[in-house]
Amino acid sequence: MKNVLRALRYLLAYKGRLALFVFASLGLAASSSVPLYLINNAIKHILISGGGGGGRERELWIMCGVLFGCWAIKGYFDFRASYTQKWMAHRVRLDVLNRVMSHLIRLSLSFFDRQKTGQMVATLIADMESLRDSVRLACELIREPLRIAGFVAGVFVINPWLALIGFVGFPLAVGPILVLGRRILKASRRFRRKRGDLADLMIQIFGGMRIIKAYGGEEAEAKGFLKVSNKMFRLAIKKARARALAVPLVECLNGLGAVAAILVGGTLVIRGVLEANELFTFLLALVGLHAPVKGCVNSYNELQEFVPGAERAFKLMDERPDVTDAPDAEDLPPFRDRIVLENVTFDYGRGPVLRNVNLEIRAGETIGIVGRSGSGKTTLCNLLLRFYDPVGGRVMVDGRDLRKVRLASLYRQVALVAQETFLFNTTVMENIRFGRPEAGDEEAIEAAKAAGIHDEIVAFPEGYGTLVGERGMQLSGGQRQRIAVARAILRNAPILILDEATSALDSESERLVQAAIDRMIAGRTTIVVAHRLSTLRNCDRIVVLDDGKVEAVGPHEVLLESSPTYRKLWENQQSGGGEWERAAGSAPAAMGASVPHPFKGGVAPAG
Repeated sequence: MKNVLRALRYLLAYKGRLALFVFASLGLAASSSVPLYLINNAIKHILISGGGGGGRERELWIMCGVLFGCWAIKGYFDFRASYTQKWMAHRVRLDVLNRVMSHLIRLSLSFFDRQKTGQMVATLIADMESLRDSVRLACELIREPLRIAGFVAGVFVINPWLALIGFVGFPLAVGPILVLGRRILKASRRFRRKRGDLADLMIQIFGGMRIIKAYGGEEAEAKGFLKVSNKMFRLAIKKARARALAVPLVECLNGLGAVAAILVGGTLVIRGVLEANELFTFLLALVGLHAPVKGCVNSYNELQEFVPGAERAFKLMDERPDVTDAPDAEDLPPFRDRIVLENVTFDYGRGPVLRNVNLEIRAGETIGIVGRSGSGKTTLCNLLLRFYDPVGGRVMVDGRDLRKVRLASLYRQVALVAQETFLFNTTVMENIRFGRPEAGDEEAIEAAKAAGIHDEIVAFPEGYGTLVGERGMQLSGGQRQRIAVARAILRNAPILILDEATSALDSESERLVQAAIDRMIAGRTTIVVAHRLSTLRNCDRIVVLDDGKVEAVGPHEVLLESSPTYRKLWENQQSGGGEWERAAGSAPAAMGASVPHPFKGGVAPAG
């Protein structure tokens, strides 16, 4: 319930609306109970003990007019309370959704490493709807008890002893309602977790459809989906059973009190102790109580169903980023000198990935990073970008520990081109301008020209306004990668990180992308992670990682002599069919041909 109260605190931003809701609810309660008093007096003074003649008819007409006025006022208050309640529920939902999404975007990558995408999507969509309903139902649990209190107060004014007998079933119903509510809450928590699993399974199926088709896995995936959905069904039925039982149970217990009141009241009327109008008015009150009591029970049980949604939403809001600006953080000045990794150690919680790494990268250098799979190449780049903080040692730029500089000032000086190019489902122009949103169209076009993609873009039906599709799947791999390069060029950052930027491309696309990269790195400090050693052969220096440690650092020729890991990787790739020759588009190494430098534009001897 604390999460519902937490959601209700968002209503304090709309104090005027909240005050209007409370006022309308009080008006609704009053206008619901006043007719009981009027009817009781009309029966007693006009129909039973009133005098004869036209006076009684006139009083009856006046009373009916007042009754109609009460019901009209009740209708107005009902509308005002209902509309205001729904307005606040939708507003709170939107406010929390915006806050959660803004908060998630600022969390560290480690958080997303731990989370399932489907669970987060389910929270942001379905659980936010539950949050809205939780606010709505909490408001109903303010309004309906006020209506009940109005009816009960009216009956107590007429005959308190009859009211005590008739409402004896109310306290008896509290216990069963609480028990059923706990069952609903427990089943709802499990249901929402399972719904998140189902959403995650959908994302996996849609994302892996090519593999599913290629390996004939349709039947297995369909069975897996059916298994999860059946579990959801069973949990939904548990909730439905508890909710369906609640209202009849309450009505039976309240009916017990009503029967007792009718039996006692009827006996007293027969004996002349109680007036018939009082019993009649009490019965009207019981009829009027049916709707708010039923609504109150339903609202309580629905609230138990939706509380887990609020819990999941606020759990996301309570997450804290692992990487944040220090209280005394300062802006990082423009990069001028060097990047230093000093005794850097890092692990993801499964054992060290990097161990006491020491490395110095001078401004203007092109540094290659190689190593076996899992040796820590991408992790090293992630630390340079401060996606994570090292668990030991420090990363420094121009002598400043990255943990002491503002993240925004660091990111302004770094551009990233990754192996798995991500494009947003928007236009080509907007994807390029993501590198620097304030840039004009002309600047973005110049960046596209530098990336060698301009001519292909203008050939699209909508040119730079062409939608690239989800993850850019309307484009070829080479086109996506060159748009990513254009995005990095527009960024115009002094430090460039290329993480396997060409490894997933065919030879022709790789040639085009590599040419664009060659133009981009001029005058920049570049860190290149590559699987194909041939693309790193003429870097200023190459860093060899093995088992999370720096085995050697040096130019290609030196590493062939000094690094067993590098020499073995090189020999394996050469024996695999002359990868260097294919990537460079040159004659075979055995012929002694020269090949172009893949980064600097120079020429290196083959072989």
